[in-house]
Amino acid sequence: MKKNLLIHLLFISVCLIVFSLSYIVPRLKKEIIYIALAGPMSGSYKKWGQEMLKGSLLYLDKIRNQGGGPENKKIELIITDDHRDERTAIREAVKLVSENKALLVLGHSSSPISVAAGNIYKKGKIPAITASATAESVTLENEWYFRIIPNNTIQANFIAHYISRALNATSVSLIFDQDSYGASLAKSFETAARELGISISIKQGFDIKDPYLNKELAHIAKKIAATNDPGMIFLATHGAEGVKLVKLLKDENPDTAYSIIGPDSFSARSFVERFSKYPREQSSPGHYSDGIYAASPYLMDIGTEKTYNFKQEYIDKYNEAPSWIAACYYDAMYAAVEAIKKADIRSNKNIANNRKKIRDALANFRTNKHAIRGITGNICFNANGDIERPYAMGFYDKQQFRTSFFQYQQPTTSKPIDKIIKKMLTGELISINGKIMNRVRVVYTGIHINEVSNIRVKNSGYTIDFYLWFRFQDDFNDADIEFINLVIPDKKDSDSELADLLDDQPIVDQPIMEEVKNDVITRVYRIKADFKAEFDFHDYPFDHHMIGIRFRHTDQTRDKLIYIPDEWGMPQSLARFIPRFRSEGNKRKIPVRPVPGWNIGNDISFYENSISTMSTLGNPIFFDVQNIITFSQFNAAIRIERKGLNLIKNFVPMIIMAVVLCLTCLVPPNRLGTRVLSFMLILISNAVCHRILLSGLPVEYLLTVEYGLFAMYLFVTFSVGISIFLYIRHKQGRAITFLSYAEKVFHPFVVLIVAAYFYFKYFSLKL
Repeated sequence: MKKNLLIHLLFISVCLIVFSLSYIVPRLKKEIIYIALAGPMSGSYKKWGQEMLKGSLLYLDKIRNQGGGPENKKIELIITDDHRDERTAIREAVKLVSENKALLVLGHSSSPISVAAGNIYKKGKIPAITASATAESVTLENEWYFRIIPNNTIQANFIAHYISRALNATSVSLIFDQDSYGASLAKSFETAARELGISISIKQGFDIKDPYLNKELAHIAKKIAATNDPGMIFLATHGAEGVKLVKLLKDENPDTAYSIIGPDSFSARSFVERFSKYPREQSSPGHYSDGIYAASPYLMDIGTEKTYNFKQEYIDKYNEAPSWIAACYYDAMYAAVEAIKKADIRSNKNIANNRKKIRDALANFRTNKHAIRGITGNICFNANGDIERPYAMGFYDKQQFRTSFFQYQQPTTSKPIDKIIKKMLTGELISINGKIMNRVRVVYTGIHINEVSNIRVKNSGYTIDFYLWFRFQDDFNDADIEFINLVIPDKKDSDSELADLLDDQPIVDQPIMEEVKNDVITRVYRIKADFKAEFDFHDYPFDHHMIGIRFRHTDQTRDKLIYIPDEWGMPQSLARFIPRFRSEGNKRKIPVRPVPGWNIGNDISFYENSISTMSTLGNPIFFDVQNIITFSQFNAAIRIERKGLNLIKNFVPMIIMAVVLCLTCLVPPNRLGTRVLSFMLILISNAVCHRILLSGLPVEYLLTVEYGLFAMYLFVTFSVGISIFLYIRHKQGRAITFLSYAEKVFHPFVVLIVAAYFYFKYFSLKL
């Protein structure tokens, strides 16, 4: 009977285990979801495809390491090489649709390729997201295609307005590629130019598939060179053809400084790299590209703190700065993953249904309320699957793509209609597709640290002596800034006359140097002041801190002014007065004078972020409402850490106490009084050290060094207990030889274990 009962119980247990495993194991094994990335992974546009891939993979790495992906799902990437060729793209698109693996596609890189492949995606009912193809025909009448950068209508309108309002040009030569990309740019630009009163002196198209293309481009260059005043030359072309035209123009008439502007294809890194094969560009970097303006869907310099973090992660992984292509495809992958999560994919058995659910999820990102907060901005689609936001403008200088001194962005606050009309007439506001854009001043900002001194641990303060400079166009009050972390002298604690004097004098007074070159104004200031930071002492004395300088303009909000790090480096007029800079050029590593007890890092981080506050700014419209205003804040951050000797001195008392504790074990067990006296002295010494430590640091949390002190408290208490135990056994006449030897070995062993822990966790990192 008992045997049968045991068999039944065993059978039931096995059934329960099998049932549980059948439920749990499938959930432990993540189902794979495939996303395809289609782009030029080989050929002359290989660099473009690599940037698409790097941006996409970086986001996948993020969700794998930090979470945020679909629950119980693993995303794998199918990489497809379209060779930037329409036939190849169609063939690969058919393959993706028929394989029934990929749930959606990211790509393609250009408009003609995307249009060709898009027809296949539409018929096969697979959603696609492009972050680089801008022709309207990509998404028009194709509900399966989405785009996370603005289309050519917005781009061409933006370029026309920028030419008229920011560059003050009145005539243009329009050269365009006759494919879907160039033709749509030219058509929209011509309409906008007519409305703005811009005359088009030359209008010339070409066929990229023409077997005599090079001759046609040479003919166009000669035609422009023969014109007395071609005006601003707008090259609505792909990058490869744009490079050929620029070279032909400058070689045809090398003494003429042509004003050239291009679309987003000109702001890709591959554009300027194409000039490198020419001898003149090799001997004089920037010979062909210097001064060329180009529109860009996104510029890192004027992004948010999210952008800064993305840029650092990208550099850490790929050892190069990201382009707008990488940033936009990072966001494309983000949008794809969010759509998959919203679609609530349960199984891969019904691929067609899953694709439809993902398409619907993307379409539901319709308003700012439902938008995805990407690094390039809010991602929400209109009825055509497009994003509506302005482009940015940059220009080339020594083969580097710089942010232009004026940008246009959507304002954060509304303005009365009479002010809007007035500002539109002066160029401060423009209207693109019915959306008002505000002119934003970009100020390049640089800081050179001369000296960091007087680091005060108690109040997290320090003194910095530094040069501050600004580069900008059109004069404005650059000195009217507020240092966010400035220490204001307290009249109660300092000399009243000195405090009054400091109150009356602005921190940023008269510039010590000023220079004007190519309409760019550079002003340099010398400042020495006290600042404060948020010191974190949890790892004391192995702690490191970020000290620095933070400031914003007092009244110019972020929709009017943005500070960006000055990538040109120190002004030459200032560099002449700093000898150590003559040989180091414009490196980011800046030597700083040593500070007693501290190591000051040579790598200084410069970045911009947004800070918000509540204010009416004196506007009666906001008197009864909570008005959030946002400022551009510039930051310079330096890492400091304690020097090696400064680290050791914090542990010297503990080392001495540990040695004395071990030596006390050599005292015979029968001399309990001597032992207890020694232990009490160690305990008191430890408490005094603890008290001195806490009095010097303004903290209410445990420090790393305190764990050593607490270990000493426990060690002493344990030693007292052992000594009493040995003394009692000795008095009772019981054997204590083995215990006495064990005590002598145990104490040094514990000390070494604790010392090894601190060494390998902290000290070894400092060496």
